[in-house]
Amino acid sequence: MIDIYIKASHEFFKKNKVEEFQVNIDEVSVAMHSEDELLVLTMQGEVERKIIERLCADILSIIFIYLGAYPRIVSMTENGEIRDFSKLVEKYNSWDYMSKAYMGMCLIDENTINPKKLNVYRTLKKLPIYSMEFLISDSYKKVVSNHKITLLLHVIDGLVSDNERKKAEQEYKDIYKPNFDIGKYRAKVFYLCKNYFFCYEDKFTCEILNLLKVSKDEFVETVLNTRHFYSHFLKENEKSKRLRKGKEMVEYFEIIYFSLRLHLLKRLGVKVKEERIREYLYILHDWILETDYQKKYPVKSKHSTPLSIRRRLSGRVTEVRA
Repeated sequence: MIDIYIKASHEFFKKNKVEEFQVNIDEVSVAMHSEDELLVLTMQGEVERKIIERLCADILSIIFIYLGAYPRIVSMTENGEIRDFSKLVEKYNSWDYMSKAYMGMCLIDENTINPKKLNVYRTLKKLPIYSMEFLISDSYKKVVSNHKITLLLHVIDGLVSDNERKKAEQEYKDIYKPNFDIGKYRAKVFYLCKNYFFCYEDKFTCEILNLLKVSKDEFVETVLNTRHFYSHFLKENEKSKRLRKGKEMVEYFEIIYFSLRLHLLKRLGVKVKEERIREYLYILHDWILETDYQKKYPVKSKHSTPLSIRRRLSGRVTEVRA
């Protein structure tokens, strides 16, 4: 019998209590509940160690997608003995900034942690998800912004399927009627943005694109050019419509990262309350409004002020002279 007991902290649980529940996955009994901001995870089973360790990693990774960051592990025991978790892979230590309650998109309960969700998760491409996990880890906090945004833009390639891309190609052609070959990557970016950003930007009148001073197509073009420029080390005069400053890269990073999470949640079959999406985008609007325009009004969010949010970002923004 292996008995693993983990306590992990995330501010999401303060207002989103995890009512105690128990499910059986991989012949392992999995139980969860929360105590204030602590998530308590217990796993028990007469199985090989590698099975329960894999299950633990998968469950934590799914929670990462739900919350936007890993809950920070504060204690771990196995069969009653304290385990040293200080040497865990660095991805498990997410940036504090990304561990905010408003980043969470769904509750943790038997509807979101169960065998069906685990089975779907295990069909997903893991490398793009692992890349997202590392990109918002403490170890990446001081990595130059153009490197982080470039890696995130490659994640789009890994998570948007060929079937989704083919559908988006035709939609793009119908809307913009381009006189050039749009290419596979543009179609994937368009698919992601159309379904997980532009639709909500319009529905909730977020006005983020207006603050960024770009149209929908210009947003897609900027993402495309940024990825190509930094990935292929192009000359300064190539792909001129691209992200250049660290501040801009952080803004686009937030949008793309959030859109990728919504895409993964749809793949997992998890319903997200639209008020959560709206509030996150409103926070992003207020953040850009104050940072780019030095204005505090008119705000849209009900949460903390944009300035207090932005201050928590200090250390993440690195200006890029390219």
